[in-house]
Formats: sequence, C-alpha cells, structure tokens
Amino acid sequence: MPESPLIAVEHLRKEYGPPTRGNHQPVVAVRDVSFEVRPAEIVAIVGESGSGKTTVAKLLTGIELPTRGTIQFHQQQVARLRRKALQDYRRQVQIVFQDPYAALNPFNSVEYTLARPLVRHLHLGPAAVRERVRELLHIVQLTPEEDFLPKRPDELSGGQRQRVVIARAIATNPALIVADEPVSMLDVSIRSGVLQLLDTLRSEQRLAIVYITHDLLSAQLLSDRVMVMYRGSVVEEGTALDVISHPLHPYTQHLVDAIPHPKKRHQRHSRVALDLATASASATSLDTGCAYYARCPVHQDRCLEAAPAIQTVRAPSHRVACYLHEPAHDRQIQ
Repeated sequence: MPESPLIAVEHLRKEYGPPTRGNHQPVVAVRDVSFEVRPAEIVAIVGESGSGKTTVAKLLTGIELPTRGTIQFHQQQVARLRRKALQDYRRQVQIVFQDPYAALNPFNSVEYTLARPLVRHLHLGPAAVRERVRELLHIVQLTPEEDFLPKRPDELSGGQRQRVVIARAIATNPALIVADEPVSMLDVSIRSGVLQLLDTLRSEQRLAIVYITHDLLSAQLLSDRVMVMYRGSVVEEGTALDVISHPLHPYTQHLVDAIPHPKKRHQRHSRVALDLATASASATSLDTGCAYYARCPVHQDRCLEAAPAIQTVRAPSHRVACYLHEPAHDRQIQ
C-alpha cells in the first residue's frame, strides 16, 4: 500500500489586495490548487514567471497564509495547530530560497548560520551543536569542514553558498524541503552537483522535496511527479515520464517543445503559438474561463465560458485540465 501523504493541499487559493473603489479586483496568485506529497517523494512544480509557483512555496512554509483552502501535515490541518505544534511544523517544513546571495546574512559565519537553528529548534548544547554543524558540512560536501566554519558568504562561491543554505534547511531534521528555484542563479557547471545533492538527501534521509522550477529538463531528471501551473491554476500533473514525454495540455506542450536538445540542429517550432500581445486578455476571464484561452491555438468557445476541471486521462495518475481531453472526447478520437 502507498504511504499516507506527508502533506496534502486541498483547494488552495491566495489573493493579494482586497477590492477597492472602482471595481478593482484582488490579484489571484493561486486558485483551487490541490496536490499531495509523500515521504521521500520529489514533486516538481513547473511554469513560467507569474504562474503561482513561489506563492505555493510561501503557503506551504507558512510565510503566507491562504485565502481559502487547507494544508494538512500528517493529516492535521496546519491552520488549526496550536503554538507548540505549529512550531514543530515550521521545523519540519523548511525552504531553500532561489538566491543564495540574499538568503545568507553577510555578517554571519558559516558556523553561526548553521548553529542558530540547532539552538533555536533542537535546543542542543555547545558540544552537540559543534558536532552537528560539522556533520552538516560533511553531508553537503563542504570539506574539510574546518576550512568552511569561519567563512562568511562573500568568501564562498555561489554553489558553496547554496550548499550552506541547504545545510541550514536540513539542520533540524525536516520531513519536507521546499526548494524554490534552487539552481537558477548558479552557473550551469555546478547546477548538477546541487541537484544531485537534493536527490541524495531524498534517498538517504527519506526527505520529501517540493522542487519549484521553470526548467522542465531538471524536473524530468530529478522529480517523481510533475505539476504544471499557469496563472495560478494546475493545468496538468502526473509522473515526470507521462507529463514530459506525453504532454497533453497545449501549455505543457509549449514548455516541452522549448527544452533545448543537443541533437537538434535547429530547435523546432513550438506546437503552441504564443500570442503575447493578446495574452493579457485571458486575465479578464480567469474565474469564468480557461486562463490559457488567449494563447491557445486550439481553443473552443466553451473554454471562455467555463474553465475545464482537472481530471484523469488515460494513465491512472495523469491528469489534465483541458476540454480536448475529456473522457468522451478521447474515446471519439481513438
């Protein structure tokens, strides 16, 4: 039997800015998002800027509170947790930010940076803190450990800084790490090392990871499941193999077509023509129709009338929100 979900998100919605005079509407960053993450599972959330990925990260880690919807951790609603249980949730759900240069205090040494969460959350004594800090540096492959303890962020490379950020995130033995674009600001030559580190942490420590990225190639290599977001909504989800090898939603097809391939002399044109000039028109119908309507070359009239519900298509775990893949429609075209 599959393990119970470590974290379960149901009908999550996040709005910014209350309505004001002049019929202004709040900005909806996340709308009706539901998903689960199991222990030792890596779930990638992919999409372009403005898709709502980072907002989901902030909601999971408690940086932001949802407007509606629930987040359950070990089958307990996070919003109902009392003070001690809420502190434990924050200990067990950590975040790795995109920018390793901004994530670290420039005045603090590596030793202080890693020691602080050990004292605050685990209440360890000085000897135990020193031992754990050295262990963390060994885990993230910053060796010899003694060389890195006194260093400050400006004495580290970008990859080394991100490893320190990861070490800080795993210091309190969390169950889940939310990695928000953890390699996007790193040189290509060191990205694979950081991604390999995340995969090693998953396998050796049974750490669950929500990997947020705009890069489908890294999502395919690292994750077990992929969830594609567009303008705050989930448009497709499934195993990494299903979603990236057999994309169903027109937006996912565009993202997959944009993946560079070294064997292709010329990158083929996307199956989805992006009309950026009219893309903003879709914003007026986000709550009544498909958000991708204005950019979709195969849209139908009903796409503007009501947004399609996400539903299972073909593979048991492959779901898509598109009228082109309604069960009845699929039977007709087979």
